[in-house]
Amino acid sequence: MEELDLAIYETAKNYDGGKGERGIAALGRAIDAHSGLFQNKVNPSLPDHRLTLKEARAMMLVTGDLRILSVLAGELGHGIFPIPKTDCPADMDLMEAWANWQAEVAETVQKLRDSLQDGRITQEEIAQIKRELLEDFGKGMSMVKVLEGMAEPE
Repeated sequence: MEELDLAIYETAKNYDGGKGERGIAALGRAIDAHSGLFQNKVNPSLPDHRLTLKEARAMMLVTGDLRILSVLAGELGHGIFPIPKTDCPADMDLMEAWANWQAEVAETVQKLRDSLQDGRITQEEIAQIKRELLEDFGKGMSMVKVLEGMAEPE
């Protein structure tokens, strides 16, 4: 089973809309999809039924589960990270964002040093470094978000 098919299925299967609304059928109702057709589209055993991008987006918005996006990004050589919202950025927000970014970079450097200490590197260590780098990028983009909030209108 392909990783993307599994991500789609797991996102739908694990949906919990509260009030007893759980699973694939409940998610189908939540995104206004035809129940039987939606169940076929998320079933990895039915390769002729495919989810549209709009349906995948609706699934992610309703569930908050971004594993579909993460798989797609990974297959294309990219990663995903959250960009926090800053309502009223100020100079101290910028300093805090910069300090958080640099602290995250320091964690990555330490992880890299630890990984190379024994003179070899494993696939798991590479995966950990990748995760650290994605976190670095997310913190850096948080700083950019603060700068955007401080920018003069054009």
